[in-house]
Amino acid sequence: MSWTMITLIVLAVAGTAGLAYAGYRGWQAWQRYVKRPLNYFLRKLTDEQKHSLVSIGIDCSDTTSGNSPGVIIKYQDHKRALEALSAVITASLPINGKELHEAVLAYPHPNAGVETDSRIIMAVAKRTDVTKRFRSVFHTLLSGHMNNHVRVIPYPGSNSYDEDVSNGSTFYVTFGKGPKSVKAKALPERIFDVPVERRLEASGYCRKGAPIIDDATGYVVGELLKQHLYLYFDLRSFDEEVNLALITRTLQRVLIERDPSKFLPEVLAAEQADLENAGAPKIYDENFADARDRAVVRAMTHSFLAPVVGKEIHVRNCEGKVQPPLSDGLFHVFFNATPMLTTSEK
Repeated sequence: MSWTMITLIVLAVAGTAGLAYAGYRGWQAWQRYVKRPLNYFLRKLTDEQKHSLVSIGIDCSDTTSGNSPGVIIKYQDHKRALEALSAVITASLPINGKELHEAVLAYPHPNAGVETDSRIIMAVAKRTDVTKRFRSVFHTLLSGHMNNHVRVIPYPGSNSYDEDVSNGSTFYVTFGKGPKSVKAKALPERIFDVPVERRLEASGYCRKGAPIIDDATGYVVGELLKQHLYLYFDLRSFDEEVNLALITRTLQRVLIERDPSKFLPEVLAAEQADLENAGAPKIYDENFADARDRAVVRAMTHSFLAPVVGKEIHVRNCEGKVQPPLSDGLFHVFFNATPMLTTSEK
């Protein structure tokens, strides 16, 4: 066989492969086009957000879905709407077939991808069903909010808690794990306004950290520890859109509960009030090295104790050590203190 013939055969094979790939990509594009909804439902927009849509000529009508208020926009307007809202769509949930889908929105941090994105490392099991969209949702929601590396464990080998890793450099997210002592219970029809299939799933709270609760149903979705987020729902239980919607809503809830910016203004305002009002009780804190812990403790103390106690308050993290009672004129609050054999004081 001559070199000319070999060259022609190679070119023919390469051309066939190229045409096959182009055809495959074209088929994917056609599938996306066919599956696109005619309209999008945007849930719980603020009046300011609605005004920003109207101001750029987007027609949006108020409606409700799943007992939640929102607006409907046309599909062809969604890119302009996302730009106006500084949002991205992480999942598309069918409401009325092709006629209407809910666009699950996430709002990236202004610094996402600029300073902190490089610190977020996605480490997931090598499975084909852990898609690029799965990784993208975590980057969208966590970049800019956390300085930690993030390790995601989508398919744990057992249904029990691992030891919490508190080295301060990595934040873990584990799916499909719950407390050993908790029995499976029926899922509600919706979790964080996401429709789910009714089936038995682990749910409970082992009291190691803070429960993540769907306020509408009381269902416990997971539990947040200092360096670990356990999510009880199994990714293999739902399809991709439901999984991405649940991840979006759960992480948004966790960020609200974890972000010091949500309560630091209250703490600063209360401390300023202390300076302006000489009669307000002072608050002294001790042994809270973590800024988040300290801010939470001070916020709780300002909100619940200071108005009632009427005297200076001392709050201490006892770090698991025995702390005897004190009588020195202050009101004492001891966190993480080992109980004594007696609670009396000399």
